[in-house]
Amino acid sequence: MNDIVTARDPEIIAAEINTIKKQVQQAVIFASIEIGGKLMEAKSMVPQGEWGKWLEQNVEYSQSTAENLMRLYAEYGGNQESLFDTWTNSQAFGKLTYTQHLALLALPFADRQEFAEKNNAESMSTRQLQKAVQDQLEAERKAHQNTQEELESAQALLRNAEQDKLDLQQRLAAAQNVDNSYKDQMDKLKQEKARAEKSETNALAVVKRLKTQLKEAENQAKAAKSDLEKARKNPEIPESMMEQLRKEAETEAAEKVAAGLEKQLAAAQNALAAANAKVQATEEKLVAAQKEQKMNDQDLMAVQALGQQLLATANSINGHRMKAVMKDENNAKAIEKFLSYILGELKASFGLK
Repeated sequence: MNDIVTARDPEIIAAEINTIKKQVQQAVIFASIEIGGKLMEAKSMVPQGEWGKWLEQNVEYSQSTAENLMRLYAEYGGNQESLFDTWTNSQAFGKLTYTQHLALLALPFADRQEFAEKNNAESMSTRQLQKAVQDQLEAERKAHQNTQEELESAQALLRNAEQDKLDLQQRLAAAQNVDNSYKDQMDKLKQEKARAEKSETNALAVVKRLKTQLKEAENQAKAAKSDLEKARKNPEIPESMMEQLRKEAETEAAEKVAAGLEKQLAAAQNALAAANAKVQATEEKLVAAQKEQKMNDQDLMAVQALGQQLLATANSINGHRMKAVMKDENNAKAIEKFLSYILGELKASFGLK
């Protein structure tokens, strides 16, 4: 039976060479990891201060080389199986050299494969790869810093919004206190009006009684004068002067009573006029207070409604702000500047410091 001879061509030979290269690279990395573990074990035994001398005399490594090997072991010594899987599944990661792997140690383990594939790390020199890693770390640091600044800005805006909300609640409470004060004032005015109306009623009764008394006194005086006049003109009546004096005295007394009643009536009418004026003034105060109270109620309701609208608008603005920052983090500072200006204008409008 003839042996089957496989035809060889340059492509097959290249594939064999690349396989050997990959195996060598893997062997170098895994051997470096093992060496790093041995170095860590030896370092724990060598007296302090003699580590560099021990390396030079026993393994001919510099301290920096030894540190790199121990770093590889620290990263992959307990996770070589995961590293092998990564090599097998990632063409880019599997082609990296020992020095390129060292450069990637600055990145978190979970990010190294993606970084190598995204940046075509196998085609970079060690220096270029180190710079690319540092650039990414710097970009991440700035992004973290921007995120932190944005978070602090959002927290500041939230604190300001909470303070504005507290101020608004205090203003609403003050408005409610004013409302209660107006109610007390209206109650007092109503009581004052009731007292004035009662005084008016009493004054009307006094005036009526005095008018009746005055009319009776005037009638008595008129009758007395009439009798006296008849007595003077009648020659047949020879009464003594005492009767005449009595008549005259009665007439004079009636006139005095009438004059006194007239004075009382005038005083009562003045009191009535004052009571009327007081009632009218009280009614005017009451109407004014009612108008002011109605206006205050409307203002209070308007403050409450507009305050709710303001809070809803603030929530909507914050939602759009977060979306804008997620699209482009450069929007954060512009939005912060604009919102700071708006808050300043609102505080100025409310008379707040």
